[in-house]
Amino acid sequence: MEGAQHKNMHYLVGVDATPYSEKAVDTAIKMIDREKDSITLIHALEPSQGSIAKSVGEVYSDPQSAKKEKRWKTERKSVSHEVKQKYTDLCVSHQLSFKYVEKKGTPVEVISKISMKIKPDILVLGTRNLNVVQRLFIGSVSKYFVDNPPCPVLVVPFVHSNL
Repeated sequence: MEGAQHKNMHYLVGVDATPYSEKAVDTAIKMIDREKDSITLIHALEPSQGSIAKSVGEVYSDPQSAKKEKRWKTERKSVSHEVKQKYTDLCVSHQLSFKYVEKKGTPVEVISKISMKIKPDILVLGTRNLNVVQRLFIGSVSKYFVDNPPCPVLVVPFVHSNL
């Protein structure tokens, strides 16, 4: 359509250390008008089982549990740093207007809160292509947002390669 103006779009993309989120980010980058659009990358830092137990009043009864909790927090911090660096470098290399946000909580909680706050034009998520039984036991962030969209949602499928 000639003369149509491009609305400045704000993309919200959920990221983590998986190839599924990498595919979602790659797809969003292909859609973005670098001169007018912006992107917010959101990384949810899920609580450990120990943190959940503490929040409901349980106390560590053995030193092994405390050690596991400490090791988990150290690993999460390292992965979090790697994810942030990877996507920050990617956005800079593509000359994008971007913001990177890390929040503690489950992906559904964090993405829901950020969506309500920034009111994105589109939410882009990767998917693990789970079957019905897997979704029942594991859960699916993308399925939740397809069923409860805070804005238009683009779910980017991941094609597994046998190569």
